Amino acid sequence: RYNMIREHNPRVDSLISKESSFLYNNIILMGLCFATFWGTVFPLVSEAVKGVKISVGPPFFNTVNPPMFLLLIALMAVCPLLGWRSTSIRSVMRNLVLPVSTVVLSVPVLLFLGVTRFMPMFFYAFSVFVVISVVRELYQGARVSVKNAESGWARALARNAVKNGRRYGGFLVHVGMIMLVVGLAGYGYHQFKEDFTMVPGDNVKVGSYSLVYKGLRGNAEKNYDSVEAVMEVYDSSGFIGMLNPSKRFYTKKATKAEPSTEVAIMQMLKEDLYLILAGWEQNETASITVIVNPLLMWVWIGTGVIVLGIIWCVLPRRRRDTELDTLALDLLNLHNSHNSHNSHNPHNLAREKQ
Repeated sequence: RYNMIREHNPRVDSLISKESSFLYNNIILMGLCFATFWGTVFPLVSEAVKGVKISVGPPFFNTVNPPMFLLLIALMAVCPLLGWRSTSIRSVMRNLVLPVSTVVLSVPVLLFLGVTRFMPMFFYAFSVFVVISVVRELYQGARVSVKNAESGWARALARNAVKNGRRYGGFLVHVGMIMLVVGLAGYGYHQFKEDFTMVPGDNVKVGSYSLVYKGLRGNAEKNYDSVEAVMEVYDSSGFIGMLNPSKRFYTKKATKAEPSTEVAIMQMLKEDLYLILAGWEQNETASITVIVNPLLMWVWIGTGVIVLGIIWCVLPRRRRDTELDTLALDLLNLHNSHNSHNSHNPHNLAREKQ
């Protein structure tokens, strides 16, 4: 079977095709894998070779990985627009008109929203590119059924998703990747972090939030004691909740109490609000660290969508008659080839004469 596939597909016919885009995709993923692996093991390698442990921190990964992610997102945007075997430049340019126009229109919108740095703007703009490309493919796939009055749009999309599970599961993976990338871009480029020293009754303004510190309170649980700050959180619509960052002291026999920091988190689709109790005084003056992580929730949503897309790709499906006929023909050709090989084998001929 492998030899037959190799004979029918000896090489990638064109540098501009779906096959070549898969190859480029694998090269970029291998580069990301190697960069992450090398940054992780480099301290051990430097210690073994030079006797000095050289640590590699976040700046290395933040410098090396984003450009490769940019290439990966650009490739994800263009791949659905390419044809199998070969794609003409004219066809690619024609298919790029709508996505590129959308990207160009998204730039002033991003500037209006306050996105001025190149890297996050590139991530967000090409994320729009990928989504438009996927929507375009879904539309073109369903348009035939709707045009022939076979079904409505929703039923046509559902039928195509079931019939072409791998293709539509791949689209779902692309959308999930975009959600994940948008979340990481928001977290990496727009995170806000600041420390505040507050006394009971103080009010601090952080972005769209207003935080009111009400004081400290102590709690005694079965296996730990805790000190927590009572914080009220408001936004433009009013009161939205309470957050209680705390320090826990776990008591163990023959050991000293060990403090543990418990972060108070308020999760939303737009952003996550983190409050950390860094320290306090006897008069209830508290040091509070406030962290706002924009779009972080979309990292987890995107991960779930990717897993769902993978499951949809690998779900077993009933083979169509044409696929069964093709498989039967391949098996028959393989069987005939095997018999032909045996008929020309001298040992088999001698055995037949005996």
